[in-house]
Amino acid sequence: MWLTNFIRSLVIFVTVLAGSGLVNAQVKWDLASANPPTNFQTISLDKFIADIDAQTKGALKITHHSNASLYKMAEIKRATQRGQVAIGEVLMGTLANEFPLLGFDSVPFLLSSRAEANAFWNAIKPVVEKRLAEQGLTLLFVQPWPSQGLYSTKELKMASDLKGTRFRAHSPIFAKYAQAVGAQPLSIPYTELSQAIFTGGVDTMMTGISAAADLKFWKSMPYYYDVKASFTHNIVFANTEKFNALPVSLRNEVMKIAAASQERSIMSVEQLEQSQINFVVENGMKVQPPSSELISGLRASGKGIVDDWIEQVGPDARNALAIVHRR
Repeated sequence: MWLTNFIRSLVIFVTVLAGSGLVNAQVKWDLASANPPTNFQTISLDKFIADIDAQTKGALKITHHSNASLYKMAEIKRATQRGQVAIGEVLMGTLANEFPLLGFDSVPFLLSSRAEANAFWNAIKPVVEKRLAEQGLTLLFVQPWPSQGLYSTKELKMASDLKGTRFRAHSPIFAKYAQAVGAQPLSIPYTELSQAIFTGGVDTMMTGISAAADLKFWKSMPYYYDVKASFTHNIVFANTEKFNALPVSLRNEVMKIAAASQERSIMSVEQLEQSQINFVVENGMKVQPPSSELISGLRASGKGIVDDWIEQVGPDARNALAIVHRR
């Protein structure tokens, strides 16, 4: 009897504590992303999650499902909208078909520096927040990738040296760019790229320095020019209904940590670029700044593509570029 009375008293005590707000219910969320666990983007998200756990004292627990283990990248946005996961991360360019403004970071030579890319993002952020909000999503932050450089099996002195080369184009807009410089665009999956280069199936391409470090390009494609053709990002968003269900103080903490995560990721990618450049140079890759003739020719070749994109997107793109160029 005494045990029954003790348990009853304990239940009443805990109920009173909960009602008084002294006991807080733990919220559990899932986060879906597509990059492998060792990728720097995934590691950055893990740090974001750890910071939330620490700063909220465990009130919000997030489980990270990376490597497309829960949803493929093409499915993550819809899964987040439906509330199947609370947070999703995707490559920003994958949303460009429905929201062309988000293709800004993959337009060759629209922007010329990381600072310009950051300024452009800050200029369009309110527009992106509004658009995502209409779809039931809350923007958290973006994470940049290393800038797109130019690779070649031979030395390049001017843009005309690209004519006739077999150019691996990782997206439709880079296929258009390959045609603009007189190259032959080839669509080759990343998983098959190393073999294609080794067997001489590819002469040139544009992608980040991480690819050279991962796939040992110095063996078959030893020339790299840091032309900063574009500045791609991943975008992280939350299901708005789940986000708004959090207490105000918890929401504010999440947004504060998200802002810090974005700043940290910008600094981290710059450090990553330099460390990977050092690594490939040590292994025999010829990393060179582009000559004035090469960079001016590359930019001139992309002007039509840039102009077409600005015309397609309209005022939002023009306004952001005006802000960037006033800096």
